[in-house]
Amino acid sequence: MQTRTRPLLAALCGTAGLSLLVAPGLFVSVAAERSLSAAELALSALCTSTALGLVALCGALLVRRPVGDTLALARGQLSAKSVTALVIGTAGISHLLDWTTRSLGIREQGALEIIEGALAGASGWTLLLCLVGVAIAPGIGEELLFRGLLMRSLARRAGVAAGIITRAVLFGAVHADLTQGCAAAVLGLYLGAAAIASGSTRTSTACHVANNLAAVLAAAWGSHDASPVWESTLLMLAGGGAIVGLVTLWGTFPAAAGAFARVGRAAGTSGPDPPC
Repeated sequence: MQTRTRPLLAALCGTAGLSLLVAPGLFVSVAAERSLSAAELALSALCTSTALGLVALCGALLVRRPVGDTLALARGQLSAKSVTALVIGTAGISHLLDWTTRSLGIREQGALEIIEGALAGASGWTLLLCLVGVAIAPGIGEELLFRGLLMRSLARRAGVAAGIITRAVLFGAVHADLTQGCAAAVLGLYLGAAAIASGSTRTSTACHVANNLAAVLAAAWGSHDASPVWESTLLMLAGGGAIVGLVTLWGTFPAAAGAFARVGRAAGTSGPDPPC
């Protein structure tokens, strides 16, 4: 891409992204005196996620490096088996976090409860819109910004641990809800480690999107009146899945993080993004 066109494209992406951030407020204001519908939720989430992706692209265009390197879009170094294990781990940790918030009684009246209420019973084209707007788009937009542009930039300058933790906290804060934000921050630590372990945001995006898809389908088709036996079975499966994901990270993350740090120090802050 020509150097002269990058600032113009960055300006266009930034302007479009900031404009789209206004749209969710319009949907929420329209539904202020009634329950938020599934379609309104999906459109709101789609606008926000697209805005985050455009902001990430804007930032990548302003850096004098290939956009793919800045956002870590290259194919990851982990095998399909390891990526699958990380996806399973994401689903397991997410379910454990969901179970914890329900058990502590801190989920009611929060954003998660509102989202599930809006998705309940969604079907047909409405469900398809929810899968795109609430599951796929956030998984892509949020990963490009938080695990792509921001985490890698900070990790190169302040260290891998600082990059993962800081962006996980920011990832939680952007959800603007205490319960959802705390759960997102914990999950953000895992996703950040997965992105570093694989050297690509493709892996964290796959984990994020798969988990969101499962959550949307569970909210649309599931029921909170499940039997204790079924709930216990799901809890055990979630625990096993979390262990699978964490063990995979344990075996792949240290070496990848060390390589990231070494190449980052060698390149300096003005050099290209270090491969993991």
